Amino acid sequence: MKNTLRLFLFFFLMAIQAVTAQQHNRFWLGMQPDLDTIPTAVLMRFDGDSIVYTAVHRDIYIQEGVLAMSNKAGDLQFYTNGNVVVSHDHQIMEGGKGFNEGAELSDFLGGQWGDTTLNLAYAQYTYQLIPDGFEEHIYYMIHSFLEYSDNAWQWDTPRMQISKIDMSANGGKGKVVYKNRYFDEEPSSLFYATVRHGHGRDWWVILRTQDGLRYRSLLFERDEVKQEVISTLPELSSEWFTLLDSLFSNGNLLYASQDGSQLLDNYGYHHVKLMSFDRCSGIVSLLDTIDTGIYPVLINGNTYEQNILAYELSPSGRYLYGVGPTGYMQWDLEVADLEGSRMQLGGPPWQLDSYQNVLVGLPGGYFAFGYGPDVKLYNLFRNTHSVVEYPDERGEESGFCIAADNPPSCLHVPYNLYSSRHPNFRLGPLPGSGFDSLQSGVQVIGSGGPEFEVQPNPARDQVTIRLNGQQGDWQVQVFNMNGGLVQQNTLAAAATELAFSVQDWPTGMYVVRLMNGTKALSQTFVVQHR
Repeated sequence: MKNTLRLFLFFFLMAIQAVTAQQHNRFWLGMQPDLDTIPTAVLMRFDGDSIVYTAVHRDIYIQEGVLAMSNKAGDLQFYTNGNVVVSHDHQIMEGGKGFNEGAELSDFLGGQWGDTTLNLAYAQYTYQLIPDGFEEHIYYMIHSFLEYSDNAWQWDTPRMQISKIDMSANGGKGKVVYKNRYFDEEPSSLFYATVRHGHGRDWWVILRTQDGLRYRSLLFERDEVKQEVISTLPELSSEWFTLLDSLFSNGNLLYASQDGSQLLDNYGYHHVKLMSFDRCSGIVSLLDTIDTGIYPVLINGNTYEQNILAYELSPSGRYLYGVGPTGYMQWDLEVADLEGSRMQLGGPPWQLDSYQNVLVGLPGGYFAFGYGPDVKLYNLFRNTHSVVEYPDERGEESGFCIAADNPPSCLHVPYNLYSSRHPNFRLGPLPGSGFDSLQSGVQVIGSGGPEFEVQPNPARDQVTIRLNGQQGDWQVQVFNMNGGLVQQNTLAAAATELAFSVQDWPTGMYVVRLMNGTKALSQTFVVQHR
């Protein structure tokens, strides 16, 4: 059944949490191909269960990754290809050029078009847009600084950038207040995730190292980094990586679930890591790894071995979707045999040409998934438009429409369209959260550190917290993954251990937070009764 109790509860909870920022992702961008002239830009506006397409401008350079931002009422504010910002009047905004100076693919390259939006677009999906949590007319663009590495097949990101846009300026047409401001200068992968903090106002920017074994969660209040949380995955190793494994670990997207509680990331060429993310503490913890497989695909009479290239989690986090040249897959993450739960929904994802003819033997409709405001899952690339109508359902019940099997594609329009990847703007405060406000000056030391231990982990009956050389009185708080406070104690200066029962606690992951003045230590542990 398409309307399961689980799906109903998910949307009910999401409706309760949607106290801020409702329709920031209402508009997506595409273009109407014209072989004789410059292609005309197309605005793709979500109106409930329908989509309206409007030709708006002839100059914007559009490719995958282009983003549009609306206010929370759904009114278009501006759009960007990462190198230029265009206001809702389809003119370049004041200060809207000159992005990514010094980086590869910057706005300072490809200047043969002059001062127009046709100049080179930035690398797709390396920039994201978020609204300010205090002033509705303020927005920020987070964008990686891209460099070629010594390995010509790989990008480096030696620093991260933020730019500020004020839509109250110039009579509502907006102004770029500043651009290309560095906020972090530790090398990282070019892709990252953004998730709202547990109080529903500020934003986490989650960065990863190039091997994907260390994560840093930076907490933004307005445009200032207030906290940095470091999480490592000591259970995993990159020692076995080949060059191909390294490329896929560094060069693929970092995915956040719709409720912000899980992250999904590549782990080599054909594995993914499923991780939990605590919206309150910023801690990333490993849940499992999944071998998503290598599959044969027949192209022009030759057989090739191919992996899965793009992924997405269903809204509830139960199902994993993947697509590659061999087709579309779905896994059930709530069964014991994750890899054995794989179900092929269809494929291969052959491209369609401008006349909506299927180009058998030419794969290409698999670059990225994106959730629309209607919570349908879209896999759009040029003329290849595939859609999951009910992504929280299994197999055929998901209503998966594959473009190559349903020409003229699943949206029945002859436009080049691209999946927009927005963070979930509708995430509000977690009910009962113990992290409703930031503590200024607090330094959070990441999970898995030597400062204290939580044993055993996983735990069944009792947990012991053991300090390792830490001095002073400590306040001990334990939170569940919904941010609810479930345990609170004090560790006096003379004590080094604290034990408490978890026998009656539900199975799941918990966060321990130790506070001593302006210092905080955090770790996670799991309660497992079977």
